[in-house]
Order: sequence, then C-alpha cells, then structure tokens
Amino acid sequence: MQTLPKKIHVVAFDVPYPADYGGVIDIYHKVEALHHQGIEVILHMYQYGREESKTKLRKITKALYYYKRSTFKNPFVGSTPYIVNSRNGNELLDNLLKDSAPILFEGLHCTYHIANPLLAKRFKIVRTHNIEHHYYKHLEKSEFSYFKKYFFRIEAEKLRKHESILKHAQLVAAISPNDYAYFAKKYANVMYVPAFHSNNAMDYPGAKGDYLLYHGNLSVPENEEAASWLLEKVFTKIKKPFVIAGKNPSKRLLKLAHR
Repeated sequence: MQTLPKKIHVVAFDVPYPADYGGVIDIYHKVEALHHQGIEVILHMYQYGREESKTKLRKITKALYYYKRSTFKNPFVGSTPYIVNSRNGNELLDNLLKDSAPILFEGLHCTYHIANPLLAKRFKIVRTHNIEHHYYKHLEKSEFSYFKKYFFRIEAEKLRKHESILKHAQLVAAISPNDYAYFAKKYANVMYVPAFHSNNAMDYPGAKGDYLLYHGNLSVPENEEAASWLLEKVFTKIKKPFVIAGKNPSKRLLKLAHR
C-alpha cells in the first residue's frame, strides 16, 4: 500500500519570523513542532511591514508563499471585518487547491476563504488566538485617538458577527482555557491547544534577579495601558526595582517610566 506524505497547509496572518510577539511566536513554534514530527508544512503568509524570512523558514517548511495584505481597503465599508477582508486574495485559494491536504487557518484573520464551496471537502482547522470581538472592545477602551476608537468599535461588531464562520471548520483550536470555555459553549468541535513556544526545557543559571518585570508588545494600546497603570498605581508605592520590557514603547510611556 502506498504511504502518502503527511502534509498540512498553514495560513498565517503575518510573517512568523522573527518570532517576537505573541501571535507569531505561537505560529513559528507550531510550524517548527510539526516539522519535527515529520509533517510537511506548506506555509502561506500575509506580509505587511515585516521582511520575508526565507532562509530560516525554509528549513522547517516544504514550501513558502508570501501574499501582500490589501491594507488600502476602506475599513468602514462592507460587513466583513477589515482584518479578514484585507487578507482576501484569490492567489491563496488557488494555492490551497493544488492538493487535498488539511488547512490550518491562524486566527479569524485568515478565514476569508474558509466557507468557499471549493474547500468544502477539506479538513479545516482554525486556531483562535483571541475572542477577537472582546479583544477589539478592549482596544477601543484603551485607545486615545477618537478615529481609532471608532474603528475598533466598528471592527468589534463585525468580528462578533463574523465569528459564526467557525461552523465551517472541522476543528477550532483555542489557545487558552478561558477561550476554550467560550467557544465550547457555541461550537461542538473545540479543543484546547496551549500556545507553542521555545521554552521546552528549564536551564537554571544559578542566579536570580531581585526586580519586578512587565513584558509585552508595547505598541499595542491595551499593553501600554497596563504598563501605565502599573507605573502609576503599583511601582510608585514599592521599593523593589522594576523593568518594563517590550517593543516600540510610545514617547508617553517612556516619559512616564523615566519619571
């Protein structure tokens, strides 16, 4: 009997290397784990602002496809969420139809084609990185710009309605216990799959620090708000040293920290 190669398509909402923020950390190390299990990964990536990383990714994949995200679209037009509608290229669909392998869609972001009749017989998995409409509601509350607040409000409502697209997936892979509890109440095909990361073993160097650490992507308003709250409500009232670490802090946060 002929043994068919184990193969999967992974559709990523961003280029997953370097793995330097939450979503792409999960994607990169998931692809790496699949590779180590002998599974051929065909990686599809939407690119916007991050460079191609062919050398590193080629080592753990069978094939790489890069697509330009359509960021010029008006985010207030139509009922499809902007994060989905801006990842709607037919080139992706054409490449997915080259074989019959399962498809892993990373986040609601990548689900534009999931309900397409041409994919009806395919085994489709959606990795939920958040309860997206809850996440965008929090972004609205954390944002200072009126225009961005309005965008987040509209996007949250569109995402709430779009979430029903998950009924076209054979499996929903929730990233946290709380997310699992939410999705399991609405869909029958939900599994809790913890985040993939690089920390497969603990290496204790024999020393320890004596400080408090807050770490996150500081370009996300929600994370900046949390860091600001800690600075104003917690760190000013204790004597221990503290460190805030993360990418792209705003001038406002830098000023508040240095104060």
